[in-house]
Amino acid sequence: METSKEGFTGNLGSAGLDVTLNYFTNQPDFSSVSNADLAIIFKSLSKKDPKTKEKALNDLLSIIEEKSTEFDDIAVVCWVKLYPKIALDNSKDVRAMTHQIQGTLLKILGSKRYGKYLKITMPIWLMGTMDPDKSVSRTAARLLLDNFQGDETKFEKVWEIFEEQIINLVGSVATIESPETLSDPRYLSDSEIQIKYDRTLMVSIDMLLKIYKKCQLVTSIESILDSDVIWERFVHSVKEDTMNLRLFKCILTLILSTCSKENFLLESMDQKALYKTISKAVMKVKFAKNKPAIVYAPVILPFWQVLIQLTRFPKHWELSKSIWDIGGSKSSSRLHSYIRLGPCDSDPSYYDVVATLFTDFKSDDKKVIDFRDTEESSFFTKIFMEQFVKNREMFKTSCLRCAMKVMDLFDENKVENMKLILNNVLNSKKSRFQSTDKELISQFRDFENKVLLRESLCAIQCEIQKHIEDTLYTDEYLVRFFELLKMSNLKDQATELVELAVKQCNTQEVDIVLAGRYVSAYLAVNDTITPTMEAFVKQLPEHLGTSYVISRQILNQVFSEKILTDRELVELLNKSFANLLVTNVEKRDDFVKSFDFDFSESDYPDIYHYSREKSRDSAEPEYLEKLLVSGDKEALRDVIKGLDEQSSLAFITIVSKTNSIDVTIELGIENVIKFAWRNVKQSVKFLQALRQYEASFYASLMMHLRTCSIETQLTDVEELLREAPISYEVFELELKQFINRIEPFEIAMANALGPAVYLCNYGSEAVPKEAVILAKLIVELRMDNPKWKVLTQISKELVSDYVFTQNVSEEEEIILMKVVGEHAREKHTECIADLIGDNEENPLALVTKGNDLFAFYAGRSLTKTIENASEQMSLSQFESLKINYVQLLKHPLKSVAFVNGIKNFLGSQTLERARNYAFSEILAVERESEITTLGLKWITILVSFLNQETGLKNVFPGVKLAMVLKQIDDWFESSIAYDPEFINIRIQVLIFLGHLFTVEDTLPDIYVDLVNKIIADNLDMADDRVDLKYYTLKVYASMLKRNPNGLELQDERLIELLATAPNDNNASQVAYLVDTILERALQLSKISTKLVQRFKSQLLIVLAKTVSLTKQKLSSYYLLQLYKEEKDDFVIEYQLSKDENKKAQLPSPVLEIAEKFKVDSTADIFRYMLSWLVITDFFKDVTLSIKNDYLNEVLEGKDFQTLLYYIFDHVDFSNKFLSTFPIESVTDYDIRYMFKDSSREEELKVLALHVYYKCLKYCGFQVQLWFKEIRDKQLQMKVERITSKYLSPPLIKEVLEQVEAEKQKLLAKEDNLSIKINRVSNEIKTSYLVDDQKLEMVVKIPAHYPLENVVIDGPARVGVKENRWKAWLLASQKLISLQNGSISDAIELFCKNINLHFSGFEDCAICYSILHQDLSLPSKTCQTCNNKFHAACLYKWFKSSGNSTCPLCRTPFNFKTRN
Repeated sequence: METSKEGFTGNLGSAGLDVTLNYFTNQPDFSSVSNADLAIIFKSLSKKDPKTKEKALNDLLSIIEEKSTEFDDIAVVCWVKLYPKIALDNSKDVRAMTHQIQGTLLKILGSKRYGKYLKITMPIWLMGTMDPDKSVSRTAARLLLDNFQGDETKFEKVWEIFEEQIINLVGSVATIESPETLSDPRYLSDSEIQIKYDRTLMVSIDMLLKIYKKCQLVTSIESILDSDVIWERFVHSVKEDTMNLRLFKCILTLILSTCSKENFLLESMDQKALYKTISKAVMKVKFAKNKPAIVYAPVILPFWQVLIQLTRFPKHWELSKSIWDIGGSKSSSRLHSYIRLGPCDSDPSYYDVVATLFTDFKSDDKKVIDFRDTEESSFFTKIFMEQFVKNREMFKTSCLRCAMKVMDLFDENKVENMKLILNNVLNSKKSRFQSTDKELISQFRDFENKVLLRESLCAIQCEIQKHIEDTLYTDEYLVRFFELLKMSNLKDQATELVELAVKQCNTQEVDIVLAGRYVSAYLAVNDTITPTMEAFVKQLPEHLGTSYVISRQILNQVFSEKILTDRELVELLNKSFANLLVTNVEKRDDFVKSFDFDFSESDYPDIYHYSREKSRDSAEPEYLEKLLVSGDKEALRDVIKGLDEQSSLAFITIVSKTNSIDVTIELGIENVIKFAWRNVKQSVKFLQALRQYEASFYASLMMHLRTCSIETQLTDVEELLREAPISYEVFELELKQFINRIEPFEIAMANALGPAVYLCNYGSEAVPKEAVILAKLIVELRMDNPKWKVLTQISKELVSDYVFTQNVSEEEEIILMKVVGEHAREKHTECIADLIGDNEENPLALVTKGNDLFAFYAGRSLTKTIENASEQMSLSQFESLKINYVQLLKHPLKSVAFVNGIKNFLGSQTLERARNYAFSEILAVERESEITTLGLKWITILVSFLNQETGLKNVFPGVKLAMVLKQIDDWFESSIAYDPEFINIRIQVLIFLGHLFTVEDTLPDIYVDLVNKIIADNLDMADDRVDLKYYTLKVYASMLKRNPNGLELQDERLIELLATAPNDNNASQVAYLVDTILERALQLSKISTKLVQRFKSQLLIVLAKTVSLTKQKLSSYYLLQLYKEEKDDFVIEYQLSKDENKKAQLPSPVLEIAEKFKVDSTADIFRYMLSWLVITDFFKDVTLSIKNDYLNEVLEGKDFQTLLYYIFDHVDFSNKFLSTFPIESVTDYDIRYMFKDSSREEELKVLALHVYYKCLKYCGFQVQLWFKEIRDKQLQMKVERITSKYLSPPLIKEVLEQVEAEKQKLLAKEDNLSIKINRVSNEIKTSYLVDDQKLEMVVKIPAHYPLENVVIDGPARVGVKENRWKAWLLASQKLISLQNGSISDAIELFCKNINLHFSGFEDCAICYSILHQDLSLPSKTCQTCNNKFHAACLYKWFKSSGNSTCPLCRTPFNFKTRN
């Protein structure tokens, strides 16, 4: 049923259920909801916080989806009442979730239970589909469509079915609700309230537009359109402080639909009243002046379309007044302001729309513009031309068209206005696009008033003649002007103008340059000239010396357009060139090049010979092309010699263009090819042609790779190589040559085959970077051929060795490890028997038959391939393999590769015979010449069978084992035992002996003696080879861990290895691996301090110089142990000493490290921090005087402050790190576990915090002084935050625990003393009982301790003067704050002052304390006034006053010791 015109009540409900949009009426009754969880959720939906609402909506959705049976009818009613209110929320997430629940409810409850509420909820749901936020509208639309099983026709039908309810919703928003009713002002700001209402109103209007044309509820729609709210918001939505252009555009669309001729609804409405309402609103629109015009780009076109529609509306509906009449006197000024605003960078069609409106004005004789008014015509022309100048190019054409059309509508001042338009076009900057200039000219061609155009052009021509020298007339101006004259059939005017310029030039009234500009502009438009102009042109050769540019320009035009005869042109150019030889020699080259012409020797002999001579040894493309075509090898050689990179690329381009590779390849173009490889993309065709000369192609490629770095991108090279078959043999040979020159000792420490590398013939070079770049290319080529796959695997092994052995940068390591990881996850299972058999088709098995390093790398790949295959097998499957072990053992590398790949099956009985065979063969090696060949072969094979992880036990017969060990012992007694070649045997034998200890339960007596001898000898020779050192330390550490009887300890040699070679700057993984195994051996050994003392100086040098972090750590650890023992001895000596001048001193080498403050590298940073770790350890467990001696030494310079600034300025203590690390790792830091479970970065942070923690703990006052002097407030806040949050709590806890620990000791000294510790308030209360009266001192520890001083208060004082009492408290305070004393020391000082006072001792007349902070009594007496003073107080007085008089009586002080 249609609602009456005044019938909108704001009630969206039906069937007796009242539902409203506002926040204060028709709230649901939550108390009636039976489910407690649902009731809480519904209450939460009434909260102001969007996050609370969002969470509640999620919980509600979960209940609907999982426990729909609990969602009874009362809950449904609650939701129906809440839905409209929440669906308007400012949070898009809340709105989206609201519509999701609506859709889910309908889907789960079904139409039977929920369908009766759709009249209430459907309009709100449809409002969601029109939401300005896409995520909300998509969610609402998707759910609605889902409920209709994806049927879009039903989706559209909904708008018709619920038409009445939709109109009711729109009417409620537009006529009933307001910003204040939709939002609670207690919880939202004014702007948020307005935004919410505007969005709701905008969506409501969009909904109205959706059903507008088909709607039958005319009265309701008219009521909505009569609403003041819509038109007020329309006007305000363009104001600066209330701008909402989306709403403005929405209402513009509503106006366009309403006032459209096709709107049949208007027939049933009061058109006059509605038109008047709309017109008044539109006339009130004032665009903000302070906003940039581009802001209005989305609305300016529809706004002008509205103006046109409202202008035409009265004529269609036969109304007496138009919008401009309704606007009254303001109409003209409004139109002017709208015109001034311009197109706002919207669309070029803007000007066509504006022109249409002016045409309507003229045709209907609207009074808003007087087309006979000269000022009006000038105003609009000027405005359009101002915009023409400022506009982007895309607007210029339509702007010009509009300006001319509007100008022509006026009856007055047409010529002047047209001249203004023409001059603006003629003076405009040259367009970036040639088409724009052509379009501008075409506007004049299409202009209907040709008479006006010709008249205006003639007027401009007259002005130019009067002021021919005016700079206004630029080259572009003249060319455009002549073009317009030609287009308007006014060529005679152009000729007249040019001849006038030439004539004045001949009479020397103007110079030749100006006349030449007019001639040049004329020639740019016309292809014929008059005799006057021809005579001028023929004189130009004479002026090339003085007016070269304009003269050459005109000659170029005449030549290109063939304006003269051929004979005249030849004569003219030859004459010009001849004159240049005399008047302007340096311009000859430019002159010749300006004519894009091949000058023949017959017509232009001088120019031809000049060009030929000039081109010799030149890299000019034209000349090169001629040479290559002619095949002039001598000239080509001359050119090639002078080519640089840039000219080489030009040469390469010409060679490719002319297919002349065969001509040039023999001319020594190595440098050219080098530049081609550097610039592959620019040289693709050249390199493709070079490929037919395979030797040159691949040789140059390999040379190029040698010049590349690891970071060099080779993508272009890879793409080029993949275009045609690649020569595998070239790449294999190159890689093999590189590999076979490598010295393998470092590689032996970490690879799949271990020391089996000694079986190969090898070189003496480090892994070359060039080989790695080649390997990187091979991997990245990703070739799928079996041979290439093997080469790729070998290349990856080589790359990993380079990373392991060389000190690579972080960037290089990332790149190379990516290469190593290429296709790492791809596991191809192959038949093991085929891999190790004599299969001629398996390249991997074939290549491992060799005995060079290349075969070794192939063996490593084979191991990994076998390992992948064996992982998929069971023991029975493995034992079923038919493998000829006798044949296999003939190939040592392949044997070791096989055994290392089947570690899971080493306990298999099928391997027993092969293992025993290798074991027995050792006995056959008796000659010295065979030890390093056959002996090495069999011991290496045997070692591979004895992997410790397999759990093999007792595999060798005892007697035979004794014989083998005796044979090995004989090897070590041979004359070659100390030769360099024997080291390979030393390593493998020791590894074998190490395995024996775990494999055999019972070992022959000779075993331990042999092990001790080899280990001792190996350690003595450890500096000879890094692999010898590594494997010896590894086996020794392993045996130490198992602690066999009779093993000789090598403590001295271990500490010697640590203390030597401090200048080793190798930071590779090799060095790290050796250092790590040395650390393990040292940790398993019990190195005595006495032994460390012998190497003290060397350890200090190691700490000061080594780049090894492990050695820094170990040297610091042993120095800390040593210094602790020395410090403890010194403390006893210091306390017993009677020498007053005796001072404690820090070790100078450690201080030097701190003073140098060298933090250029990671090693330097750790060295610096470890030096402070050692220094701060001296502050621990010493007396106050010793600590002060140490502190004074540290504080002499600014090293202490430098340390603290460095810690907080350069160490990155991120919030994530601070919130996750355990504080115990800082407070209980143990250097032994350094780098154990943390990265270098994390370890540095923990170490730095620990050093800072020790500074806080042992010299808190000095840290406090530094903290207060920090000028950078952000840094100060950072220090305070980290200290108070993370370090102060454990420090305060430790202080309280220390007082608790020393409490009994203090109480034992004083019977009348009581001490109470409050761990909540961090207070220590000390009470001293004197004659049943209490004297109390309270020590309060602040939260920021020690960045803030402890506070000492004396709440109870009896029998002591106030000044004396304060002096005692101050003395205790100073002891803690200034001298870094403990709270226990302060309590002890306080008690002694009380005791001595009541025992009759006099106090110091300066500080009013009996005991000084150094626990001394007043010992200096003035002979005049008999007052007593502390020696320290009196000395301070003398120093500050500058004389030695008594502080009280001022008489000269004669020292007298107290009796």
